[in-house]
Amino acid sequence: MKIGNVFDQTSTTEFVAMLDPKIDGEKLLFSYVELSPSGDKPNPQGERIVARITNVLKENPLLSKDQAGVSASIDLGGLGFDFSRRFTYGWAQCTVIGSLDGRGLDMNRRSIAPNAEIYVPSTQTLRQLFFSPFPSYVPLGAIETFGTQEEVPVTLNADQLVTKHFCIFGMTGSGKTNTSAKLIEELMARNHRMVIFDSHDDYQNLDAFTNLFLDRDSNGQIINFTAPSEHSQAIQEATNQLNITPSPNRPLDNCAHERLLQVASVIYNNKPARQFLNQGNQQTASTGIDANFVSSTTGTQPWHSLIENPQMVSFQSFPE
Repeated sequence: MKIGNVFDQTSTTEFVAMLDPKIDGEKLLFSYVELSPSGDKPNPQGERIVARITNVLKENPLLSKDQAGVSASIDLGGLGFDFSRRFTYGWAQCTVIGSLDGRGLDMNRRSIAPNAEIYVPSTQTLRQLFFSPFPSYVPLGAIETFGTQEEVPVTLNADQLVTKHFCIFGMTGSGKTNTSAKLIEELMARNHRMVIFDSHDDYQNLDAFTNLFLDRDSNGQIINFTAPSEHSQAIQEATNQLNITPSPNRPLDNCAHERLLQVASVIYNNKPARQFLNQGNQQTASTGIDANFVSSTTGTQPWHSLIENPQMVSFQSFPE
């Protein structure tokens, strides 16, 4: 989807875009965009320049900046602003991230073409930037940017994480604990060993996947996911073939289903586990959770052990 054109002077690192009047500039803030070095529509198979919108502005030559902002945001009918509102233009300040092609992301060495067309990034561009299907990468979430048509997971290289020192920084309430928990869950699914010093009981439910079956819709309402009927046979097959030890206070079928989802996420190219719950009748034999999937995983390690056994052992080691 085209959202505007490059305007005025440009450089290799930044540019300003005039936005299409139909585009709500505020929703574009911090979103990613892409454009072609030649200035026309980007080719998903060719070179693309990727940038991020760092600021959005509105301007009207008939009004001061303050008047333009007010007239564009609220209804001022009868005060003489309606006629001038049609001349209000949206602008986006963009910072270039780099040049992307089949080899990956590299430093951009070209000045942005004046009047180049600017588009929301394609799914292929987002997957190339943020996603790797290899099991050594762990999915932590999904990228959110204006105009996306498909959920694209964001992955990190777990091999680099577990062989180096790293730390997660952030303000209180910014999501450090949730990010850590998600990272630990994905490392558990790949049979990594970890010792967690948890003085606040933040990670006591790691093996229960309490957030897997909960989500929120666009209105903030909680959505409860349940096991699709297609998974029932797989859950039954797993409980028949394996001596599954349930996690504390968790029903056997729930534990079996959660562990099957966890294993399937790794095997099927880092597909987020929750997507298997949304898939329903669309799942296929090559990417689904069924009896064949269970029989193929229970005969090999580490999948046999990951489905059969809890991955958490708790020790009360503090004085109180």
